Order: sequence, then structure tokens, then C-alpha cells
Amino acid sequence: MSLKPQPMAHAQGNLTSCAPETRFSAAWLALQPQEEIRTFLDGLSPEAQAALPYVFDFWALPHQRITEGDWKTWVIMGGRGAGKTRAGSEWVRAQVEGAHPRDRGRARRVALVGETYDQAIAVMVKGESGILACSPPDRRPKFVAGERKLIWSNGATPAEGFANAAGKLALFTNGGWEFITPATGWQACLIPTGARLVFDGTNWRAAPASTRAFGGGVDVHSVTLDITLTVGNTVTTEALFPERSIGLGVTGRVTSAITGSLTSWAIGAPDDPQRFGTGLSLIENSWLNGPQNPFVYWSATPLALTAEGGVFSGGSLRLVAHFIALSLPDPV
Repeated sequence: MSLKPQPMAHAQGNLTSCAPETRFSAAWLALQPQEEIRTFLDGLSPEAQAALPYVFDFWALPHQRITEGDWKTWVIMGGRGAGKTRAGSEWVRAQVEGAHPRDRGRARRVALVGETYDQAIAVMVKGESGILACSPPDRRPKFVAGERKLIWSNGATPAEGFANAAGKLALFTNGGWEFITPATGWQACLIPTGARLVFDGTNWRAAPASTRAFGGGVDVHSVTLDITLTVGNTVTTEALFPERSIGLGVTGRVTSAITGSLTSWAIGAPDDPQRFGTGLSLIENSWLNGPQNPFVYWSATPLALTAEGGVFSGGSLRLVAHFIALSLPDPV
């Protein structure tokens, strides 16, 4: 149904001074004489008058209107009473509602995210500007507290929360997150570290470079550590080579220039301070590539950095320890 009356001849000055999308907004109507307001309302059908309180395009302030363009994140920054919750509730309605109450909208699943579950329900669902309050009676979703979800008459519903999806794969589709249970043997890449993972039917674990039936294989690992140097002649890291691992070497890069009275530095293990390199540069972005003959670390072993010709006073590095670990067969 249309809520726009025919433009009134003596109001053309106001119409041409307003942006097209706000010509018939509540803000525009409030500036008109009472006679014009009455004419506007009398020009609406009974159905349109009943729907008007729920037509957000009519009531929205400029900062509550959906921004045009190809965007993925919409942020509204404002103080109390700025209309943030109402804008969010109405955006959800616009995504899940169709032309008629049971018609499918653009999204079947959406995610409502709050600091806590109780706050999300109190503000975004049951609040005075929440989804329930903003929805007309024939489109108002049902809140199912036991399942922690809203269900619209067209079948749309907020997606299952991440807290209930441990170990599953998250797929963003239909305006929200859906969670897929992986099959045994599926592999994934952990983007922050680049590690390959494999699903064993119960948990995700490091994907071995080689494997055999009933488990057992060879796992290749690269562990990254960022270090801020402190004043002194030596710096010892946390243990990077696990017990029973086979060390392959260490690589690294100076992320901010190393300062102090030293002329160079070396890196190794506590029992061999130069195992992975010596005479290394202090300047930012210089690097080290210290392969070694395969070496078994029977106990967890840290890296040791040594200042040559002086002491450290500052700087930072990113180090990567590379090693092989042997995995056991699955228990019987």
C-alpha cells in the first residue's frame, strides 16, 4: 500500500526543498499547517493509517536510515536516546520480513549479539525499541525463551549463537551465521597461524604431514613468538620446542631496531647460544634464517638471545621455531 498522498499545490516550496526520501517523513509533516496534516491523514486508507506507526521510513531520522553503498559494517555512534536500538530493530525487520506476513524476506537467519544473553533480550528483543515493540501485530515474531530465539511467521529466526557451536564450521548465509558439523577427515586452515587442522570425528587437531590408519604420523609445526627486548646481555624466551620434538631451525625478523651498546647478536638454545645464528644485524626489518641439522629436544626448550659486544636496551623481534613432532596411534 502507498502512504504518500498526492503533493499539495501550495506546499510545493516545502517539497522542493526536501530530499526525495524525506518529503513525506514525520519530520516534514510536523512542519506543515494543521490543515495539511489533516489532509495527509484523511488521504490514507484505514489499513494505511493502522500501518503508519510501524512504517519506519516515515519516522526515521537521517542517521537511522540505512546507508547506501557496498558496505559490510554499519556503526551508529550516539548517546542515550539517539535511536540506535530502534535503527537496529528496524534493520532486522527489513531483512526478515516480506511483502506480506508469511512471505519470505531477504534473510532467513540473523544473529543478535549482545554483551550478555540477558542484556540482548532486555534491550534488543523486549526493550521499548526492541524487535517485539517495533513489529506490527501481524508480523510480530514469537520469542521462545527455552530455545533462545525469535521465530517469525515466515520461518525466519536468529541464527544459533557461537557459544553453542564449538567445533562446528560457521557459514555466513541468508543474513546470518549457520553452523555445519564437519565430517571426519575434513581439513581447515587456522588463518592467524597458518596451521592446518583436521577433524578426527570429535575434535580439531593439527593435521599431520603424513598419517596412517588408526592414527600416528608426522606433524610439522611452526610456532611464532613476538619479543620485546629488555636491558641486559641475554634474553631467554618461553619454551618453543616441546619435549620429544625434532628441531629444524629458527627464522625471524627484527620488527623494530635493536638498541644498546651491542654491535650484533646471536640466537640459539641455552646449551648452545649460537646454534641458529651469530653476528646478526640490529636494523629494522633485517632477518635471520637459521636451519640446523635435525636435533632432538628431549625436554621443552626455550630460545636464548645474546648481545655481542655490549648489552641490549630495546627493540623487538618476531621469531618462528620450526620442528617436527611424532604423533601416537589412537588408543584402543
